[in-house]
Amino acid sequence: MELRYTKFFFVLIFFLSSCGSTYIYYKKDAKVKSAFANKGNPPQTVQQTNVDISIGNWRLDALSVSPDGTHLALGMAQLNSPTRNSNGKLEVYSEFGRNLKYTFKDADLKRMIESKADLEYPDAVYAFHPFNVGYENKNILIAHIQPWSSSDGIPQDVALKIDLKTGKAVGVQFFPRTGRPPMPQHASKDKYNFEVINGEMFVNGQKLNGMPSGLDPKLHDEVTLGK
Repeated sequence: MELRYTKFFFVLIFFLSSCGSTYIYYKKDAKVKSAFANKGNPPQTVQQTNVDISIGNWRLDALSVSPDGTHLALGMAQLNSPTRNSNGKLEVYSEFGRNLKYTFKDADLKRMIESKADLEYPDAVYAFHPFNVGYENKNILIAHIQPWSSSDGIPQDVALKIDLKTGKAVGVQFFPRTGRPPMPQHASKDKYNFEVINGEMFVNGQKLNGMPSGLDPKLHDEVTLGK
């Protein structure tokens, strides 16, 4: 009975501390980290979490947190010589970025696209690069993927929809490389204006205290939960 009470108390404390908080995910050097902000309006300070994702020798090109804060998606590329040996990869983390839930490599992304589009890519297509990620809703991830080919023909880019409850593809949309479709917008992800200026993060024009310096100017994403 005492143990159950302790667990309940811990869950209650976590729930209370999470409601109304803004979660911030950002790239610094070769790692992705996160912090959660106070309940200010807008937030002024943050506390760092235990999220510390090393991306190694992969180039991080896309980062997005789901509108409910549960999932974190990272789109990456690994450039090798010869170019045909390069790779793409999509990683999805759960538990506010603490656990790796899915890893989709080139072969996985290829199979998922082909299964929903009734097509077969030629051998000349050697990599599938996730260059942009977003969400249809809290459970459906949208990954914009660019097939890399060694032939003269340029394959169209693909918007691949993945159900994060099952890890399976649920739809595809093809589009030209000059006509990327917009990602759906979510109120929880645009409540405040976050921007990085000279490596430091600002919210609605005010510096956010508790964040490190030297942040990547583009690779960050934020979600505000509750009221």
